[in-house]
Amino acid sequence: MVCPKKTLLTVRPDIIVVRLNVLFSMIYLHRFVPDDFGRGITVLVLKYKVGDVSSVHITGCNCYRPVTTSPVIWKLFHFLFTV
Repeated sequence: MVCPKKTLLTVRPDIIVVRLNVLFSMIYLHRFVPDDFGRGITVLVLKYKVGDVSSVHITGCNCYRPVTTSPVIWKLFHFLFTV
């Protein structure tokens, strides 16, 4: 199976524009967004203030904050249709 990240990086920009145009047109026409567009990866990031040594040794839920990354294609789609 080909990695999608490598595919997007190696394809000519004009081909990507055409494919995204078709994809976004079909989504808009059928009013259906693929489920994978709503999926993201959530990672817990330590809340650490530079110079505050005491915050490193804190345990519990308050010392982490969740960060979720969304698919780039979804962000582009959302930007184009909410402007």
